[in-house]
Amino acid sequence: MMHLAVAINDPEHKLSSTLINLFTRSHAYHVEPVFSDGATFCCSPKFMGMTNRKYDHYHWILIPCPFVDEDSEKEFRVWCEELNVRNVKYDWLGAISGLFGSSREDSDKWFCGELCVRAFGKFIPELERLKWATPEDVWKIVANYVD
Repeated sequence: MMHLAVAINDPEHKLSSTLINLFTRSHAYHVEPVFSDGATFCCSPKFMGMTNRKYDHYHWILIPCPFVDEDSEKEFRVWCEELNVRNVKYDWLGAISGLFGSSREDSDKWFCGELCVRAFGKFIPELERLKWATPEDVWKIVANYVD
C-alpha cells in the first residue's frame, strides 16, 4: 500500500525548511509519496530522485493511502523512474510562487506538493483543483480523505 509521508519537524533546522514553512504557511515543510516497498521519489531542494528513507515518528507522519490500486502505483512508479533518468530539478519558483497568486508547471522542475498531486490526484479530485499544492494542503486533504 502506498503512503503519504509528511515532514513536520526538522531536527537540523535547515534554512530551506524554514523558508518553505514561511512561504507556504505550513506546519509541514515537505510531503512525498511512498511506494509499497518503502521507496520514494524525493523532491526536495537538496535531492531529486528515487531513494529509500527511514521515517522516524518525530520527523514524519505516514498516512496510508489504500485507495491507490496496484496498477496505478506501478504506473506512477514508472513515471517517477523516468523523472529520475531525466534528472529533473527542484522547482523553487513553483514551490513559493503560490504565495504571490501564481501557479507554475514545468515538466523539468517539480516541487513536493506537485508530485503528490500527480500521485494521488486521480483518486482525490480536491487535490487536482488546488492552484498551489502546499505540503499542508496536501497533508490535510489526503488525511481527511482516508479518515
